Amino acid sequence: MLHLAVPLLLATLASPTTPAAATGSAAAGSPAEAFRARHLSGRTIAASNLTFRVGGGGYTLLDGSLREIVGKDDRPIGFFFEGHGRLSWAVEENESAAAKVYSDNARRVGGFDVGKDRSLTASFTRASLYFAEKERPSLGDPAAANEDASAAYAKHQARFAQDRFPAPELGLAAARANGGVYYSALLEGSRDVRHEVDDVLGNEETLAVVSEMESTPTGFIGWRFSREVAHRPVGRGRHAHPRFDYRLVDVDVDIREGAGGRGTLLVDETVVPERPVRALSFELYSEKLVNKGFTEARTLLSAVTDDRGKPIAHAFAKGQLVLFFPEPLAAHVPLKLRFEYDGGFFGRSFGDNYWDLELGAPWYPRPVSTAAAAHTFHAVIRARKPFTPFASGDVVRRE
Repeated sequence: MLHLAVPLLLATLASPTTPAAATGSAAAGSPAEAFRARHLSGRTIAASNLTFRVGGGGYTLLDGSLREIVGKDDRPIGFFFEGHGRLSWAVEENESAAAKVYSDNARRVGGFDVGKDRSLTASFTRASLYFAEKERPSLGDPAAANEDASAAYAKHQARFAQDRFPAPELGLAAARANGGVYYSALLEGSRDVRHEVDDVLGNEETLAVVSEMESTPTGFIGWRFSREVAHRPVGRGRHAHPRFDYRLVDVDVDIREGAGGRGTLLVDETVVPERPVRALSFELYSEKLVNKGFTEARTLLSAVTDDRGKPIAHAFAKGQLVLFFPEPLAAHVPLKLRFEYDGGFFGRSFGDNYWDLELGAPWYPRPVSTAAAAHTFHAVIRARKPFTPFASGDVVRRE
């Protein structure tokens, strides 16, 4: 039996005998490539009791070196730190209830020392600090480095490479396109810590400990996950909902189950921008765990186009898809998008006799904020024999 659980308002169910149309559109170049190909410039700043603040975090670099990180275009995008550093994070004085929750989280999760004032402190020996241009603090003028730290930086990057949180190059590219606040810090210590201030793709400041899942079987894939300790809104009060840049108003999917737990999806969506922006962010599975969690099935995104078939520049990593446009989108003017991809969403690795596309899960591109997803839905589903598709909504026909 096949079970397809999706928020359908209208469903067309069909057999796999009729092939789905393929557009074969080529992917446009991605602005995120300039940040993905980041490297050390060879310039450094001596760190001796250097201090700076980002969001609720106060950083103290007691000793060591700050190595300048640049993108592919050699523009500075951050620093790689080696030495002894400390992050102290706290909420505002009028947020005592939130401070209590966060300090309780820190005691349970670990990774932070909790002060009498409920501030959270973590020490680190290596860190990568990525800033949008308008957020970069003034820490001094870099000078030529005496030694090459590229190997240490590569090892540090590899340590965080499989972690399940958005890749910094996407936020940096979107900040350059849209403007706004973006900062991402990956802190390496006795427990690894992630600190992010994001008013570009999200509307939150987040503090989290990064670790592997507990009680996983031997041979389980080496993903690490963020255990959130604290978060607070950026640029808004706690009683205001997060800002979103667009609304998703219509989704039309053509699903074809293939062999080996994989299948192809053709997704047409209509979005309505809320403000004139040049980058839109979506959630979409980039990988799925299969074979009881010992391997991963990657989503292969072949094309993103507009309603005229014109390729749209995009970047896709760690469950996040960002589209980039050459000019700001007109506010409140509907925009039609088409996504074509192949995904490993159809496996039955636990011996079940069905596959399930879960309600509200990002197997199709969806807004990061659930408040922005209020859409109609239509689907054509082509399942392999002997399975029979079914879903909520009205069945138009079977054939």
